[in-house]
Amino acid sequence: MQRRHGHGAIYRLNGTLAVLYSFCTQTNCTDGTNAQMGGIRDGGGDLLGTTIKGGAGNEGSAFELTP
Repeated sequence: MQRRHGHGAIYRLNGTLAVLYSFCTQTNCTDGTNAQMGGIRDGGGDLLGTTIKGGAGNEGSAFELTP
């Protein structure tokens, strides 16, 4: 994850760079903003992570991306 697309984005690197998800740049977005580094994969291959802003009450959110 890297903060290149406004308020965070998730990239895939496998020979080429592809943006898989770009976090919202609006105030109080429900999907969160400012994704944090260090997302982890669970046993099923899903990517889990957090944001520091956005979500309910603009206090951040947890997210899961399924391949």
